[in-house]
Amino acid sequence: MKCVTYYEQNEWLDYEQYELAKEDLLQEIKRNVEQDVSLRKVVYGHAKDEEQGSFEEGIAVFSICMKNWKESELYVEKKSKHAQMIFKSFAKVSRKDCDRVLAGDVEWMKHSSRNLLKEFYNEITINGIGPSCIMEVEKDVFGEIKGSKHPVSIVFKKAARYGVGPNMDFFSRTLPMADCYNCDRVLMSCKKRIQIPSAVSQIIHMQNTKSMVAYSL
Repeated sequence: MKCVTYYEQNEWLDYEQYELAKEDLLQEIKRNVEQDVSLRKVVYGHAKDEEQGSFEEGIAVFSICMKNWKESELYVEKKSKHAQMIFKSFAKVSRKDCDRVLAGDVEWMKHSSRNLLKEFYNEITINGIGPSCIMEVEKDVFGEIKGSKHPVSIVFKKAARYGVGPNMDFFSRTLPMADCYNCDRVLMSCKKRIQIPSAVSQIIHMQNTKSMVAYSL
């Protein structure tokens, strides 16, 4: 299981500001740049405003994600915010396992060797979370910026869409979706990574879910 912790600052840009900022960053950063990244996720539980740069403090949001329409890039994500810090955990899953979860077959996660999948199982079976919507984001990602004391990345979210309703096919490219952003705006996120020792990071990420279970009960 991979864990990351960071502070995030968000700002809306018009398209001209986005183009100028992107041009400056491309001149400065030559590596760790990903343009036109597509990320689709089926969100379990609280999905409010998650892709517009804000979501509730202390509430863990679980998602099944797919990057750039590649089945080799399927993973479960847990995201939460505490004291203005964002905590994210990831665990890769296969297409077969993804299909099982989407079909409601989750019992196998109870016995998984990966803690994040066990947490996901507990949230589904104890707290009763289920799929609330499908979200899709198009973004440019600029990796670590030189000269910063802590690793900093810049993400431009150029478009965000969501689909709700019964019988949604997570893997369908023609799924009807509605736009979340105005077409002339881009959400810029500055993410400053926080270096936490591995053992401490694992404890913190585990505690977030445990406290959420207790709160829900």
